[in-house]
Amino acid sequence: MQVKDVMTTGIACVDTKSSAADTAKKMRDQNVGTVLVVDGNQVAGMITDRAIVTKVVADRRTREARRSATS
Repeated sequence: MQVKDVMTTGIACVDTKSSAADTAKKMRDQNVGTVLVVDGNQVAGMITDRAIVTKVVADRRTREARRSATS
């Protein structure tokens, strides 16, 4: 068996300039947890729903909590 026999096709992609919010919406709309990030025709990386939660959402909430504590 070859990789092409079991790979996923129709991959969701976003541009490197896409926002985390737009990427999360694409994940929701396409019911996927991983999206390839492209720069032109080159794959620049990938992002997961977990990365958005742990690096964007959680960080934002931490900053907001710190702001509230100092206000």
